[in-house]
Order: sequence, then structure tokens, then C-alpha cells
Amino acid sequence: MGVGAGGAFSQFTSVNITAPAQSATVRGQITVTASSPGSQEIVSVQLGVDGAPWGSKITTGAPYMFSLDTKALVDGVHTITVYASNRFGDTARATPVTIVVANNIPVPESEGAAPSLKKPPSSLPVSGGIFNKHLAIGSRGEDVSALQKLLLQEDVYPEGTISGYFGTLTREAVRRFQEKYGLAGPADPGYGTVGPMTRAKLNTLSSSYVQGPPPLSNKFPRLTEPLYFTKEGTQVSVLQRMLREDASVYPEGRITGYYGTLTLRAVQRFQEKYGIVSGGDALTTGYGLVGQKTRAKLNELYGE
Repeated sequence: MGVGAGGAFSQFTSVNITAPAQSATVRGQITVTASSPGSQEIVSVQLGVDGAPWGSKITTGAPYMFSLDTKALVDGVHTITVYASNRFGDTARATPVTIVVANNIPVPESEGAAPSLKKPPSSLPVSGGIFNKHLAIGSRGEDVSALQKLLLQEDVYPEGTISGYFGTLTREAVRRFQEKYGLAGPADPGYGTVGPMTRAKLNTLSSSYVQGPPPLSNKFPRLTEPLYFTKEGTQVSVLQRMLREDASVYPEGRITGYYGTLTLRAVQRFQEKYGIVSGGDALTTGYGLVGQKTRAKLNELYGE
């Protein structure tokens, strides 16, 4: 637990996360619970996810209960903590707890292996004409993996899990793809499934991705506002386009307009590379936060 310089947290030694358990696998909406033996000194408590603040502060007494929608996170390993502040502005941090988010990962069959959480490379390792059968909820296999990779390239699959299993997140991505290309809508049969028209469009696009995405421009509109974890909008898209200019900083290169875990880690790599900050978190040091210094460096390198 970290304590502010004022040392005013004299009556308690820790802020503790009591749920979920360390290394717990979680899905959907969960409750994060924390407590402190010195709760009478605390005036506000803030949940943190992957080093950045999440949601609203709690200003009522212990136990402290936060609602966390894990569907807003990509499947995989994440770290949660809790920050407690007193009236002097000192902050104490709970020992972080690691959770495994698994919203779109099917429970593996006893004889099978668990699906991979690896993200695809920048070029799509598929060739034209690979989609040749109907795909829908419950489908499994290499063709589903190829579908997920292409949907990710098309910026309609923000979760980005390549599992080889056609679940609800893949269905929603297929629906976005169909709407993007005018193939089907909510009232149409085949909405959310890969039928003949959707297969034809997928096969047309798959051949264009064999050599990878088109070259990137190196000048973008300037960033003008602070950007942080869970923020959405055009400025986040610009940030992601800037970051993907450097593959060592943002190898995933996804342009979603949502500041999620991959963008957070890319910002942290950028800050480390240019000596802006290399540790701590968004609340205490600005690590993972696009503040004034980070914004200035990004604009210097990539801004118009």
C-alpha cells in the first residue's frame, strides 16, 4: 500500500481488496469489494483497472463496493486495485489483484486445448476464397479464427479475441460488418450469421489483406485534450493512429476510438521510450495517461 507524503493515514495500515480472489477468472458484471481497518479516515475511494481510474469515486463508508463490467475489457489478464484518499489529499493503494477476463472464451472440451488469446499479426495470413461454409453461433474451427482475424482488421471487432469459437462477441462483430457493407440489417434473415452474401464479401476482402494493411500516413490532427483509460471519441482514434506509426509501441495497431487496455499499454510504452515517465500509474505519476507532456511529444512527432 502506498501512503501520501503527509503521512496522515496514521490509524490504518492497509486498504484491502476482499473480492474477487487473486487470479480469479471472471465474466460479465462483477463486484469488487474493499475494506480498511481505518475507514473512519477515508473520504473517497476509487477503483483502478490496469493502472488507470475506473468509474466514479465512492464517498460512503466501508465496505466499499464497485461494479465492474468486464465486457469493457479485452479477454486476458488484468490488474485491479483500489485507491483511498483522506481529507489531506494523501492516497493509499491496495495490493493489486490479478483477474483473468474470459467473456468470449468457451470452456474447452475435456479433450481439447484452451483457445489462444494471441492477437493476429499486422498482415492477415489468409488467402482469397477461404470462407466456404455457413458460420453461426456455436461454430468452431480455423475458418472461425480466420473470420475473427478479418473482422479485427475491419475495425468491427474491438474485443479482438482469436479463439476459433463463434460466440456472441463474434456474432456482434459480424453484424457490424454486415451493416458496414450494407449486407444485412436487424430485420433481415441471416443477420449475425455468415451466409452466401457475407461470405462473398469476406472472400473479396481477405485477398486484399494478404500483403497487410495499406501504408500509414505520418501526419494527423493534433491532440488537444487529456486522454485516459475508458475514454471514447475521435481524439482517441487519432491517438491510436499516431501510436501505430511505431510498431514497437502499438504492435496491435487497432483503431477503435476506445481507450482500452491495448491503448493504455501502448501509451505506457511510448512514455517509456521518450523518457516521459516509466512507472507508477495514471493517478499518481500519469503513467498511461495522455497528459500535457505526452500530448506534446505525440504532436511533435505526428501532428500536422
